[in-house]
Amino acid sequence: MRVAFASAGTEGDLQPLLAIGRGLRERGHEVRFAAPPAYHDLIRRSRLEPLRLGNYDPRLVAADIVRTNPRRSRVTTARRRLTPEVPSEAMLSEFANACDRADAVVYTPIAGLAYHAAEAHDVPAFEVQLVPLTPTREFASPHAPVPSGAGPVANLLSHYAVSQLSFL
Repeated sequence: MRVAFASAGTEGDLQPLLAIGRGLRERGHEVRFAAPPAYHDLIRRSRLEPLRLGNYDPRLVAADIVRTNPRRSRVTTARRRLTPEVPSEAMLSEFANACDRADAVVYTPIAGLAYHAAEAHDVPAFEVQLVPLTPTREFASPHAPVPSGAGPVANLLSHYAVSQLSFL
C-alpha cells in the first residue's frame, strides 16, 4: 500500500504523523511525506520520503504568533496564518503531487487541501485530529485562550464556550 501524508503545521503536527508513517514503513508500506522544506531532514531521519509543501518555515510562523498574540488562541491563529484563503497554484500542485500514485492520504487540518487533492485522484483521505474534539476536563479547547493550569472545570467550559461561539 502507498500512503501519502501531508502536514503543513508545526513540528507538533508533524511528529505524530511521522510515528504512524514509520510504523507503516516497518510493515512494508510505501510512505511519502509532504511537509514544508524546513522539516525534510527530520522526515529523512525517520527514513521516509519527503515531498515539498509550501515555501515557508512553520517554526518562524509559530514564533511570530507567540510573540505577537500572547493571549489569543494560538491554534486558531496558526491555522489562519499557515492556511492561505486562496491557495497558490504551486501549493495546489504540491498537494496533487503528494497524492499521485497514493492508495490513501493522511493529513492534518492545516493541510486540508490534501483532502481535495485526494478526491481529485479518487483516493480515500483521512484527517488526523491532534487535539481533543469532544469536551474534556483534562485539556482546554485549543481554540480558547485558557491559561494552562486553569483547572478541570475551566477546561471543560472552554469546549462548550468555543462550541457556542462557533455558531455566531
